[in-house]
Amino acid sequence: MNRHLSVYMPSNRNLERSYGAIATALAFCESRNATLIVSDNSGDPEKPRFWQGRSEALQYLENGPPTALSNALNAMRKVETPFLMPIGDDDELGIDAAHTPVDLASLDENYVGVRPLTDIFLPDRGSLLSRSFSIDSETPGMRLREYVMKSDGDNTGYYSIFRTRPYRSLIEFFAAHHPTRGAYCDWQLAFALFSFGKVASDPSVVFRYNASGWASAEAIAATNLKSYTEAGLPQHFERCWLLLRGMDLHVFVCRRSGEFPVGVANTLLAGEVGDLTDYGLADIVRNAENCPPGAADMAQKALKERNPTVKYLIGAGIAELFVPGLKVAYINFLKAAAR
Repeated sequence: MNRHLSVYMPSNRNLERSYGAIATALAFCESRNATLIVSDNSGDPEKPRFWQGRSEALQYLENGPPTALSNALNAMRKVETPFLMPIGDDDELGIDAAHTPVDLASLDENYVGVRPLTDIFLPDRGSLLSRSFSIDSETPGMRLREYVMKSDGDNTGYYSIFRTRPYRSLIEFFAAHHPTRGAYCDWQLAFALFSFGKVASDPSVVFRYNASGWASAEAIAATNLKSYTEAGLPQHFERCWLLLRGMDLHVFVCRRSGEFPVGVANTLLAGEVGDLTDYGLADIVRNAENCPPGAADMAQKALKERNPTVKYLIGAGIAELFVPGLKVAYINFLKAAAR
């Protein structure tokens, strides 16, 4: 029986702290004739000794590369199945036998993937909420709007089952060309993925997301700060993030090697992607006192601009006020999309 799905997990935690994630994901893969690929950069010598050779469904890569992104790429690049699913090494994966699984082998080509039921939990408090939905809209822009509405500020949909080809193409482009390659970019990556095609709902797949990093206002602030500083960005960069979310999506949409014909991409840039960029610009105007001098004035100018490319270039100038060097980096990012 051919395998259609690979679950890939970059793992930095030691054996004890990652055990639940790896064990549940492996049990899922054994049950579903899938492959679990773990790239381990923890440095814990007990961990590979415990897991190596434990199952035919497990591909265990020890001595993974040091950074979170490079470790994730190391695992993703080993995927040979037509579908993949990312998972963290503090999350869990399970099966609800009360539901019939979606047959990936016969999934219509209009579908980019399958969204599991997401169970958001805290280790010390148990489940907080569950969320399960499909994305059914016919156009990329409406799918983007549908995801924003249904996710309700929760981006765990990023941990879904996706077709390997478009997913890998997007992530490889991001890793090669994005100006910061920061972990804070998960929203714009999810927006791109969910605009690529419809998404079926499969509540037989239960993804348990560990929300420890988002359990309180203090935890949220610490998580956000860590994602910025690890990417070499200052603390006040938070005010620029909403703008760059729209600008990143602008580039993802107009990639020449991407999913959209020029006409579809232009419609998205002038519509929903432009709306996201404007949302970020308006946030800078509202919070001018927390932004570098001149940022709000430039944002007001960009809000009046109708040409998406000109709006993007003004946005790059605003980013430069937050972090010197980002203007050139974002211009080069846009140029990379045209190659």
